[in-house]
Amino acid sequence: MWVLMLVKLFLLTKILAVSCLCAVFVSLSISPRALAAQPYALIAQGSEPASTVSQDRAYRALVVLVYDQHCKAWCTKVRPIMKELADELGEEVYVVEIDSSATVGKSAIKTAEDLGIIRYYKDVDMVPVVMIFDSKKKLMHELGGPKTKETYKAAILSTLKNAKSK
Repeated sequence: MWVLMLVKLFLLTKILAVSCLCAVFVSLSISPRALAAQPYALIAQGSEPASTVSQDRAYRALVVLVYDQHCKAWCTKVRPIMKELADELGEEVYVVEIDSSATVGKSAIKTAEDLGIIRYYKDVDMVPVVMIFDSKKKLMHELGGPKTKETYKAAILSTLKNAKSK
């Protein structure tokens, strides 16, 4: 009996994972906004060209949250944390949210290209995922699923500490 329950649990977990995966792969899209002076950017819907994403912004860490607007259980827990951390950590950290929902269009890929992280973005297989890059776009941390604010902050501070020592 317990084996049957474990099999059902396993199948339900796989179905949830596949549905999140499908949402990411089907959509992979967003429109960027002009964000040069902001430490936090919500890249979701809009019609501005991808070239408006700032490439010259002086930051030591780029934090990218990939989420899906239909992911209510997990993504809605992470998004407010990213906003708080952007406010706390200031100009040294550039926080960007990328909505990978199917309803947003194909501009998420363009946004990832403009940020210089397309190869990492294409490997996203679940949401939410927070990717933390140094100023040279080297992936320092990839945190899948919801984490505590302290976990995200520690990873960002670790990236900033490594940037200082270089």
